[in-house]
Amino acid sequence: TVDLQLQAILRDKLKECLDREDARLAAGLIIEPKTGNILAMVNVGKNGDRRNHIVCDEFEPGSTFKIMPVTFALLNGAHDTDKIDTESGKIKVRNHVINDYRNYGVVTLKQAVAHSSNVAMVKLSKGFDRDRFLLMVRDFGFGEMTGIEFPGEVRGRLPQAAKMNDIDFATFVFGQGVTVSMLQLAMAYQAVANGGVLYKPSLVQAVKNEEKPVYTTRPLRIRRVVSESFARMVTDILCAVIDEGSGA
Repeated sequence: TVDLQLQAILRDKLKECLDREDARLAAGLIIEPKTGNILAMVNVGKNGDRRNHIVCDEFEPGSTFKIMPVTFALLNGAHDTDKIDTESGKIKVRNHVINDYRNYGVVTLKQAVAHSSNVAMVKLSKGFDRDRFLLMVRDFGFGEMTGIEFPGEVRGRLPQAAKMNDIDFATFVFGQGVTVSMLQLAMAYQAVANGGVLYKPSLVQAVKNEEKPVYTTRPLRIRRVVSESFARMVTDILCAVIDEGSGA
C-alpha cells in the first residue's frame, strides 16, 4: 500500500526534524482514512536505529488523547460553544494541582481544545460515567492490537475504571496514565476522519508470483465508533487546533 513518493517526502521531513531538534528518533505515518491503507510509514533514528517505533513502541499520548473526552462529551450532550471557566489556569483535584500552560480564562469547548487546556478537560470530565468512557476509548482501538501485518505490535495499556481514583481519572483524560502506539493513535484519528468508522490498518495490498496476484486484500471495516454527524463535529473542533490554537 506504500506510496513511494509520499514515503520519500515523509522521510525527508522527519530527517529535517531529527537534525533540527537533535532528537534520538523521529517517526511518522500517512494513512488513507477511507481504507486504512498505510501510504507511508517512516522511522529515522541515530546510531543505526532500525526499530519500527510506530508499531512496536508505546508511550503516553498526552494532549493528542484529548480527542477522547471531547468526543465523549459531545455524545453526551455537550456543544462546541459551551463555556468552561479554566479558573486562572489551575484546578485542584484532591491534593493534586493540575495546570495549564497559561491562564486562558473562560473558553468555549472548541477553544479549550485549540489551546490544549488541561483544566478544561478535567472540568469537562467530572460528570463522565467512567465505565462508559473506557468502553468508548476501547471502541476507538486503544488497548487492543490493530492486526497490522508487522511483527512486534504492542497493545498499549488502559487503566481499569474501578481502580482509578479522582486524580488518576483527571490526568487520564489528557493522556497521562495510559499508553498507546503511534499506530493506534493514528487509527483513532482515521476513524474520525472517516465519518466515525474504524478500519484495520493495512500494509499489504497484494502478493504476486511473477506479477500474477496470488493474494489480494480489501479494506477491512472494524466497527462504527460514532455517527457521521458526531465525527464531523469532532473534526471541526480539531481543525481549530490548527486554525486558532497550538497546532499551527
